Amino acid sequence: MGRVERASGRRDGAILAAVALFCLLPFVGKAFHIDDPMYIWAAEQVVADPADFYGFDVNWHGFFEPNWIANKNPPLIGFWLAAVSLALGWSEVALHVGMLIPLGALLLAVYGLGRRLTREGALGSGLALLALPVVLVSATTVMSDVLMLSLWCGATWLWMRGVDSGRVGPLLVAGLLMGLCPLAKYFGIALLPLLAAWALARRAPLRLWGPPLLVPLAIVGAYEIYMRSRYGWSPVLDIGTYALTYAPGRARYGVVERAIVGLCFLGGLTLPVLFAAPLLWTRRTLAALAAAGVAATLLAPALGSLGRLPLVDEAGARWDLALHLGIFGLAGAHLLVLGGIDLWRRRDADALLLVLWLGGTWFFASFTNWTATARSLLPAAPAAALLLVRALERSPDPRPVERRPWLAVPLALGLCAGLVVAEADAALANAARRAAREITQVWAPQAPRVVFQGAWGFQQYMQQAGAERLHIDGMQLRPGDVIVTPGTNTNLVELPSEIQTLLEVRHFPSGRFAATLSPERGAGFYASLWGPLPFVFGPAPPERYRVTRVVVPYRIALRPPRVSEPRR
Repeated sequence: MGRVERASGRRDGAILAAVALFCLLPFVGKAFHIDDPMYIWAAEQVVADPADFYGFDVNWHGFFEPNWIANKNPPLIGFWLAAVSLALGWSEVALHVGMLIPLGALLLAVYGLGRRLTREGALGSGLALLALPVVLVSATTVMSDVLMLSLWCGATWLWMRGVDSGRVGPLLVAGLLMGLCPLAKYFGIALLPLLAAWALARRAPLRLWGPPLLVPLAIVGAYEIYMRSRYGWSPVLDIGTYALTYAPGRARYGVVERAIVGLCFLGGLTLPVLFAAPLLWTRRTLAALAAAGVAATLLAPALGSLGRLPLVDEAGARWDLALHLGIFGLAGAHLLVLGGIDLWRRRDADALLLVLWLGGTWFFASFTNWTATARSLLPAAPAAALLLVRALERSPDPRPVERRPWLAVPLALGLCAGLVVAEADAALANAARRAAREITQVWAPQAPRVVFQGAWGFQQYMQQAGAERLHIDGMQLRPGDVIVTPGTNTNLVELPSEIQTLLEVRHFPSGRFAATLSPERGAGFYASLWGPLPFVFGPAPPERYRVTRVVVPYRIALRPPRVSEPRR
């Protein structure tokens, strides 16, 4: 029996690896995007001085500050990228290939959880995870999210094995991974109470799992002590305060609106679960779901606006946005209901774990975090995939989930949707890289200095081209300086029109079939401050870059804010 299981595992692993490589290899040349540069700069510092991984200043918010203040992320991803760079180099292809390893570890862990939490749906769990748009897009970045989630799922799998078998060894390894998880991303600290709650619900003896739980506490405590002694700064206190007090995310949306936005983000990012509804429900229930979706779509324009996104304009209701809101909101509510039904019917520790995993992540992203983002909802993806497989197993079909031919339809639709969104995000990133290179090639030879605004991948490529990032804490602009201002970016300031003259406005094509970051379209994949939807299907507006020349000397001496809102 063991030999058969090993052969089945190798076959399933080959299938998952083939599907993952098929989906992600086209994106290994994707330009660095959003917060990628912050992780890359940290990795460069790790190579230079591993003990002083935050020991440099950075201009990320429009003014210089220590990286330990600007970078709201722990250092583990920097160490991983540093190791990848030593083996493969610093190119986009090298670092993206290196990030395939954490994705492989994530798939392996979810496969193991599928064996533990489903009857015969381990492969189906892995395939369902890959089909979720949030996973595909997140895997095309070099940010910390996939690494954190791989540690999260690996720790959960080993924790369950240890408790089930009564062995301390797997629990100690799980404790080590639990300790590393918040060093990849601070949200990983939530894994400790989650697995403790599962062990309590499982009625496992405290003497078995209590001591291993001290391992992650010791790791996090040691990290806190090191940061306080090295930099005089408490990361746990600072990050918690930032998430709870950063005002723009709460000012943009009311409580009810945050619930709607959270449901839309959850549903859009896990859309294949809704695609699988015909395999889960009776015709009467499907008709009720369809009616709910139609009602939500028709009622959406009655809101007038959602945040700062108007749902009605001079031409009338914006039905494309209403349709997205209706479908995505229905998908999010449907997934939460699946979790509730699973807990109601099974009433065991495993079902409780999945409900707390999914619901807790959604609640944090919707109401507690500074803004709803795809990155803050990514941790819910494995729970969504496992709940889908467990729901499929409740159907009358006696065959294992992965042997049901109709399951290929929602999975294929999910992969297609995910690839479309990933292509749109890559197009947005590549537009910034192309803009940086083309604009500096034209204007650098004609100006004493090229200055630019904005952060993200655009900053990485502008600095590589020799341009200087504008800073508001005393920078002197001189006649002849050329200033480049992107349209879709963050930390931008309005400069007086009388000190500059317009040279050109360049436009660069973005996503052909979807938009991931567009205030006009209501897409805010990386922050709902940009829009209440994680993405929107349909052509994205071209990216706009404004080039001006300074004609009057001007000194920028604004008071540096703590952070600044994204602006278009």
